[in-house]
Amino acid sequence: MVDVWDDVPEAKEFCESIARNIEQHKAFAHEELEHFTLGILASTAVDAHHEAFSLGALEQAERTINSGELWMNVMHDPLIQPGGRAIGAKVFYSPRTDTHILAGVAGVYKVEKLPTFADVGITADILAAAESAVQLEPDDKDKVPPLTLGFSPQEIDESVIIDALAHTPPELDIRAERHFRKALDPLTIVSLCASVSFFLRGVSYVLKTPLAEECQRELGKQLVKWLKEHVFPKLFQKKRTLFEFVAEHNGCRVQLVTPAEKPGVLAEAADHAMDGIRSAVAMLDAFKHLEFKKLIYEWDENTKRWYPLHAATAKAGVISNRPQLIAMEQMKGFSLAGSANVEYVASSSDPPSENREPR
Repeated sequence: MVDVWDDVPEAKEFCESIARNIEQHKAFAHEELEHFTLGILASTAVDAHHEAFSLGALEQAERTINSGELWMNVMHDPLIQPGGRAIGAKVFYSPRTDTHILAGVAGVYKVEKLPTFADVGITADILAAAESAVQLEPDDKDKVPPLTLGFSPQEIDESVIIDALAHTPPELDIRAERHFRKALDPLTIVSLCASVSFFLRGVSYVLKTPLAEECQRELGKQLVKWLKEHVFPKLFQKKRTLFEFVAEHNGCRVQLVTPAEKPGVLAEAADHAMDGIRSAVAMLDAFKHLEFKKLIYEWDENTKRWYPLHAATAKAGVISNRPQLIAMEQMKGFSLAGSANVEYVASSSDPPSENREPR
């Protein structure tokens, strides 16, 4: 936005006030931030991708940021550790452009001071012991998220997703969710989102009988078979592409991420997704005191295992087993990501209906 600070001086003052009083905004006592960025995170104006946030979405993002729940990714790449966190934000009205803007402040962590998982007590031995003790409570059927295939039409042809959904086994009832990421050269990310219970049991709620348990395992096999036959083969393109399995547990977003470059590697990662989710659940249950908000696992094609890579926590900041130096040019701008629920009707020529929400 051009000259937005001049048009909305109170937005600039809001951001500068946070920066001046940063001690009041620290997430934990020893939090060290290398520098701060002040700017416009998003607006209701239509952007170059012909997309725009609604006022309601900006207000939801404001609440999310001010509750300490939004962490900064570099170019939206989950394989790079979160660069820092959004510290504070507020929605303002710009009379000159007749739009609403979300102004905010973000703090960037010092990469060389980021702890590893072992530094905060999460070792392989402790994690293995915790995995054996994982027990899940029955899900509330009314609150279980549906199986969702997430994608961005800016990154992958929408017809690919429509075709994949047309071959979905009816028992799985998979939906589509349109994602949007603002970046100069966004990588392609396709996500399969489900409840933790589905990844570990094959369904999104607990059934106790032996026959029901066998049905649950069969559903899980159908999902992996569908991914291998109708999703993975469509992801191989010249542009860098990632596939991720996503679930939420104890208020934390868990992402199992693997590059979508080799069909065999993707298939092996899918076969072991349950192992990765179980490991993540064990960590979140055993180390609740860290208050995890985001947890990233990466697939290792050599050992054929999922390993923790990065995490964002309320009590220890960013944790990373492979921190990367981040060029300051990469952290100068702001860019919110979001999602929209999309309902597809395979036999209809009408465009899909949308219900957009911040993510």
